[in-house]
Formats: sequence, structure tokens, C-alpha cells
Amino acid sequence: MSTCKRDRDYPHAEQTARMKAATMGQDSGNGATAASNEPPANDQAATIVDVPRPDDAVSTGSLRVLEFYSGIGGMHYALNAAGYEYAEVLKAFEINDVANAVYAHNFGKGIVSQNNIEALSAAHYNKFRADLWTMSPPCQPYTRQKSSKQEGSQDARAKSFFHLLDVLKTIEHRPKYLLLENVKGFEDSDSRDALVTTLASLGYHYREFLLNPLDFGIPNSRLRYYLVARSKAPFTSCEQHAADGSPFATALPGTEAVVDPRPLREFLEREQMDPLQAWKPAVVWKRTPLFDIVTPSLRRSCCFTKNYFHFAEGTGSVLQENEAISIHDVWPTFLERQPAALASLAANTPIDVENPLVPLRLRYFTPREVANLLCFPADFTFPASTSLKQRYRLLGNSINVLVVSKLMRFLLAPES
Repeated sequence: MSTCKRDRDYPHAEQTARMKAATMGQDSGNGATAASNEPPANDQAATIVDVPRPDDAVSTGSLRVLEFYSGIGGMHYALNAAGYEYAEVLKAFEINDVANAVYAHNFGKGIVSQNNIEALSAAHYNKFRADLWTMSPPCQPYTRQKSSKQEGSQDARAKSFFHLLDVLKTIEHRPKYLLLENVKGFEDSDSRDALVTTLASLGYHYREFLLNPLDFGIPNSRLRYYLVARSKAPFTSCEQHAADGSPFATALPGTEAVVDPRPLREFLEREQMDPLQAWKPAVVWKRTPLFDIVTPSLRRSCCFTKNYFHFAEGTGSVLQENEAISIHDVWPTFLERQPAALASLAANTPIDVENPLVPLRLRYFTPREVANLLCFPADFTFPASTSLKQRYRLLGNSINVLVVSKLMRFLLAPES
């Protein structure tokens, strides 16, 4: 039923308008996520969609890498996917112990460093003599979520990022390359202004992008800000970023935008969690108008956030497995029965009306399916100790591996 625009992420105001239109019977989305009843974690085999790789492994020489805000290893996987699997990741700095456990589970314990970035001196970072820094600073100071105050540099969570800028100014062995990822909104912040001012003062050449996986053929909207910088060779392409003069390019040079992303069915598991999972009646009758409902044949889904499957608005799409029934056919019946169901809920009495949406076989995307849409490879797994809620939260805070791998290829190629 949902027909989200494919070009960018969806602000809450737009999404809410689409939901209201849906309740009036219009052909709009009805949008976001769902309940807090946790279905069991599912580790069954998935239909894995491998990240497209370059035909050749890149000769990296002694490329030495530091990952800041490393999360569950998205940057590391992107480095591999770009053909730099023989580069040496020296340390991955991350304060979240659950994320570190996932990173160590996939890459080994020796890389992870669970330290406050701002607590380590410039001399500590200087000793690594790293060639590449990758960064995904906390997004909360810049996000457009309703709970965010968008305080930028005044947010305490931006402190570590400004410490790294100070480190960059003072160390002897500066990295030759930098890659930064953050949410849409970072480009309008004073943190971005401080970043590009610092890079320019140190003689770095840099380029900025606003890129969406949809334009790379992935059926998931996840618009993000990216910056790539290098200290020696200027960027010979995309000197003029956009026709309107914006400094933020919306296409990566050498990469053609994909008109039609792949269908969602290519990213789904063969054996999913129980599609008839029992959502609480209050969630079904109150929140279904907020769901962004998509089917396997569709070629888009909304951005999955860390609150997916826990909150009901603006956190990701819900899958309708049964495509033989149109939600348009059952939606009027749902709206007709909804007042009686809500009255029963308010009176704390049993609901005696049947939910007409049950035959649609609505369910959450599984963590493995979200990972597929983020282009994590087949060998990425979670430790058994990681709860389902934790898996969703970690994925919601992660990056799209394919998009970042393309950016790394662009950054590290001297002819770009």
C-alpha cells in the first residue's frame, strides 16, 4: 500500500501526512514500524545478497587504518568490499561494549579498543602512523528525529569528534586519507563547518556527498552525508558538485544512478521468523495506520533506525508476505472495525471483532534481512548472546556497506 518517494529519507511530517492520507482511503503509504513484543531471534540461513566487488583486489602496500566509532564493523567490511581486504586495520575505537562484542566476533578481539576517544592523547594516535581514518561520529546531535534537539557542537556527544579535529591539527603523522559518514543534517551543522575549515587549513582536498542506497540499486532509503579527503592528489572529477552550485554531490563520479532498485524479495531470508507473530492488540488496532507496509515485489523500503520493532513511527518498514491480497481491499474493513476495537481496549474488555489484516501475513524484517539491505556480507553474524533488540539497535546505527565501499574506491584511486 505504501508508495514512499524513492529519492530521499522521509521526515516525520511527510510520513505522518502519508499515514493520514492512507486512513482516508488514498493510495499512500501507511507507515513505520511496530510493537514491543519480541519475536525470537532467528539465525536460520538467509538468502544472502553479496556486496558487488571490484574485479581486482587493490594493491594496498602498507595501508594502515584507524576506525573511529567503529560500531559493528561496517567500515571494515566496506574496506574489504572495495578490494582493500589486505589493508591493516590497526584499531577500531568504540565505546559501546555490545557493538565491540559483535566486531570482535567477526574480526577478532585484538582490533577493538573500548576507550573514550577524547580520553586518549594526540601522541597515542600519532604512534599508529595511520594512512586512513574512518569516522561515523554519533548522529544524535544532527539527526532529524523528533527526540533530537540538533545541538551540534554543543551536544556532549560531539565532544570526541572535536577532540579528533584537535588531534588532526597537532599530530606529526597525519592520515593521508579520511572518510566520514553521518546522517542527513550533519551538512548543516557547525560540526561540519569546523571539519571542512580544519581540513582546508591543513591542506587536504575534500569532497562532500549526500548519497542514497536506492541510487545504487539497493531497495532501502538511507540518505547519508559523506566526506572524503586526502592530503596529496586533488580530486580531478566532480570539481563542480551539483548543477545548482550545492557543495554536496548527489551522485558518485563514475557510478551511474540505478533507475529501478532490485526487488525486496532478493534480500529476504528463505525461512523467516513466524509471520503470524502475535503483536499486542493495542499495537495492531492503534498503530497499524503508522506502519510502512511493503511487499516482496516492491523496490524500496524506509530507513531502518535503532528503534525498529520497538517504536511505531518512522523506524522502518513492515513486510506484507501475502501479495495475493491487496491491503486496499481490506483497509476499509479495518477502519470500520477499528473504533469498536479501540473502545474495548479503553474499557479493558475483550475485543470481539476480527482483525481483517491477519491474512496479509505482516511481519518485521528480520535482523539478517536488515543486514542484507545494509549490504553486510554473508559471513557477518551476531554472537549468540546478542539479543534481538540489540541486533536491531546496532544495525540501525550502522552504515550501508556498498555505498561506503564505492566511496573508498573513489577516495583511494589516485585518478579520481
